[in-house]
Amino acid sequence: MKNEFDIAIVGGGPVGASLACCLATSGYRIAVLEKVPVNADQQPSYDDRGLALSLSSCRILKAIGVWQDLETGSVPIKKIHISDRGNFGIVRLNAHDLGIDAMGYVVIARTLGRALLNKLVASSDIEFINPAEVISLHRDHSGVSLSIDNGNTKQDITCKLVVAADGSQSRLRDMASLNAEIKDYHQTAIVSNITADISDKFTAFERFTSQGPLALLPLGNSDFVSVFCVSNNNFQRYMELRDDIYIDQLQEVAGKRIGNMKMLGSRYAYPLKLVRTSPSFSDRVVMLGNSAHSIHPNGAQGFNLGLRDTACLAEILIKNRGYPEFDPGAKSNLEAYQAFREHDQDRVIGFSDGLTGLFYSHSMVKTVFRNSAMTLFNLMPDMKKKFVMMAMGLDGRQPSLVRGLQLEQL
Repeated sequence: MKNEFDIAIVGGGPVGASLACCLATSGYRIAVLEKVPVNADQQPSYDDRGLALSLSSCRILKAIGVWQDLETGSVPIKKIHISDRGNFGIVRLNAHDLGIDAMGYVVIARTLGRALLNKLVASSDIEFINPAEVISLHRDHSGVSLSIDNGNTKQDITCKLVVAADGSQSRLRDMASLNAEIKDYHQTAIVSNITADISDKFTAFERFTSQGPLALLPLGNSDFVSVFCVSNNNFQRYMELRDDIYIDQLQEVAGKRIGNMKMLGSRYAYPLKLVRTSPSFSDRVVMLGNSAHSIHPNGAQGFNLGLRDTACLAEILIKNRGYPEFDPGAKSNLEAYQAFREHDQDRVIGFSDGLTGLFYSHSMVKTVFRNSAMTLFNLMPDMKKKFVMMAMGLDGRQPSLVRGLQLEQL
């Protein structure tokens, strides 16, 4: 195994692997360190969850050469139906009305992982070290030394920049002495796959309830991935229910619009917290993905935001690669990255967090306000288009890959 690298990416999940793929032909020597064996039965980054990819994410994945492996198995989101359970507010979004083919696509996380890892291991400039757990980090003015445990031996590697993409409970964040702001939503997302006798095969549904939203993302053939957010006081009870009783609970929340449901697979639970690292970097270490910000799944913005961050960091590193004595871990690069991404992050995090305060409330004032706002919004096509552009990650200042440029054009 090599010991000297330019960049070490800690975490081989979708965000970390995407960054490695972005940099695969840049000439950097890259190490990707992933703790969980990729062939493990329970690989949390690449399980059977459906991921809703915005158009900005599709453009990024196309630029790094993996969307071509995903497109055939992806399912377009052509319509979105949003409702507030027991109230009159409804929002309907239709891609055709907005002049686009789809507002996003749904792919299975395991399929995405396979495409990313195949691209990653094919690069001669990337060393994929798996399993590998970072046990210590030491920095000086010239670089970083990481001590890693790969299950059999312990070894040190050096690099100029460490990218921490090791999740919301990032150990690298603690090692780098960075602070995270944490807000506990006291909710757990229960994820499972279902089937329903419904003809709206390309429609995504989101229904808000007082304890959390139920989202149904289309998987094709009348199959959906269900993301049911419940209070922590109740989630264990839901996890222990028989499949037929659990599906009855989902049916009650979803209503008749989705048709009769049946279970297709197991249930998985994910606790929900807002985690934001601020600032997102310190000397030669930068946080990425859930290590930088983990947000509520309402609106399905988390991974898409992380992928735009990835595209920005890659652009800065690639554009400056040819300058003599360029140091990828220099403070000026990390400051430029944070300044570029701060507005988009603030906006998306504020939107996601704001929904939790507005919808998960028994206040009559908030109930009337939100339903009136939904009804008014549903009647305003220009406002709908502006909202969808934001949700797709296509408005405002965005990285070049989001705007449709390819890696060789950076």
